[in-house]
Amino acid sequence: MAETTQRGFRIDRFEDANGEVCSLQRSSAVAEEGMIWLGCSEIGLKRFTPFKGWEDVELEQNMHKGGVGHVANNRMHLSQSQVRDLLPALQHFAETGELPDT
Repeated sequence: MAETTQRGFRIDRFEDANGEVCSLQRSSAVAEEGMIWLGCSEIGLKRFTPFKGWEDVELEQNMHKGGVGHVANNRMHLSQSQVRDLLPALQHFAETGELPDT
């Protein structure tokens, strides 16, 4: 569903196969070619514990009271040419369910 950010940039929100909220957003980066952000909206940090499997990791969010801040790269910042280069592999996957051999 297309929306606009508070700064006036288009953003399309969707859920991935795991039900995570994701988005495709026009970037404000000043560049020779257009840029977009693509990825999950939240960090969703997990850790693997032997004999227990994957568990969510709770992050302390209270930075203004001396808490710990966290940053994670959960979104890709892609240029127009990078998207163009990815399109053949994505199109092949959309049609066959497989990644191309080359």
